[in-house]
Amino acid sequence: MGELYNPYPRLPKNIRQIGERDDVVKLYVEDYVNTYLKRLYPAGGQDLRVGLLLGSAESYEGTPYLFIDGALEMENVTAAGEKVVFSEAAWRKAYQGIEETFPKRTVQGWFICGAPGCILSPLNYWKQHGQYFGGKNQLMYLNSGIDGEEALYVASEDGFYRLKGYSVYYERNQMMQDYMILRKDVHRVETGSGDRVIRDFRSRMEGRKQEAVSRNGTIRTLGTLFSVLTVYVLSGGVVMFNNYQQM
Repeated sequence: MGELYNPYPRLPKNIRQIGERDDVVKLYVEDYVNTYLKRLYPAGGQDLRVGLLLGSAESYEGTPYLFIDGALEMENVTAAGEKVVFSEAAWRKAYQGIEETFPKRTVQGWFICGAPGCILSPLNYWKQHGQYFGGKNQLMYLNSGIDGEEALYVASEDGFYRLKGYSVYYERNQMMQDYMILRKDVHRVETGSGDRVIRDFRSRMEGRKQEAVSRNGTIRTLGTLFSVLTVYVLSGGVVMFNNYQQM
């Protein structure tokens, strides 16, 4: 499983183009992430759902290439009126989630998903983008509800530059599958293999549980042996001390 958690080392071969090819930034979004973002919309009185785009960045002949194979939703960062307010507690929890679920990935931007029919403008989030995502070629993904209009932006010298298009690529993205199952969003993924994904996930979780039980059993056994050895050493020390007194 280790190879599934290594950053993608080269350009994907199995891709599908969305929109036009962009010459400024080459963006590749893994299919599970792309589907997840398209199906992520507010519910239960929420106005927005906000999170981080995760992956890696490389450069070829001066052109930046961004690979997004993870999306992690942040909690307690939205306010009424389609506003976003980040807090230190929310960032701590988000980075903990990255370490646990998306190891070796870095933040490549953020996503903002609104309710169906809403109109999201990047200018409304310009301040937050510059403050928290001020790195070069950091992305802003906006999506207006299920099957709504989506747009991708990167910050430029005179504002925001909207990408003309991006590429969707396909691979066995186990990290994103596991995340969607944990978030109970797997039913929104139109892959036709939801049952198989869930079975594989449960199998992996059971395997990890057995490994943990085995490690705990080994630790207890070593602890028992150490205790017995300690008693033996102390007993030997008492005998040697008595012999020394007799001498």
